[in-house]
Amino acid sequence: MNDHYRRLTRAATLLTILSLPVSAVQFGDYLTEDEAARIREAQELYPRTKEYLHVVAARAAEIARRSGKAYEVKVPEEKEKKPKKIKKRKDGESAPTEPENPLLFYQLPDIVNGISQSLKSIMINVDEKYKQKRSEPVEIVKALKLLQTFTAQDFQFLDDLEEKARNDQDEKLYRAVKNARDSLERARDGAKDGLAVLEPQIESKKRK
Repeated sequence: MNDHYRRLTRAATLLTILSLPVSAVQFGDYLTEDEAARIREAQELYPRTKEYLHVVAARAAEIARRSGKAYEVKVPEEKEKKPKKIKKRKDGESAPTEPENPLLFYQLPDIVNGISQSLKSIMINVDEKYKQKRSEPVEIVKALKLLQTFTAQDFQFLDDLEEKARNDQDEKLYRAVKNARDSLERARDGAKDGLAVLEPQIESKKRK
């Protein structure tokens, strides 16, 4: 079996190995109310993919906060945003209150589950758009490139959490970390395989 055929075979499923019933993973308990609302509003593939990646990044930030370690997982931005001007407070004006942390009372395994569930939801959306031809290939490629860039970051915190789960003999956390690691690896492979099929198709259409 040559490399070209292997790529086509793997990409033909376009990541369906991750597919679960949509109702089982979309808008589940792992999302905060604000996150679920933003995802519902993002009807197109690319914006919705970005919102799910913000969910993953928020979980990584919460894990960093709890562990006291400097984990940094960010969603790539298309354009560098201008820093907001800091409004000076008037004399006697109280300082603005810090927003409440919506993940404060989430258990650690549930936070980690949010990572795997979000990545699975992205791939389900990609798979549906591709199979049902509900999105142009260009839009799917844009979403996959975003996913590829995001998942190329260092997810060292999963290794550290696995060590913690082993030391604490925490089976629930261990399973959550394993699921997150598997979802991350499959998302990386899926984005790569999907791009390997779709980008040549787009280039071929341009030349016609």
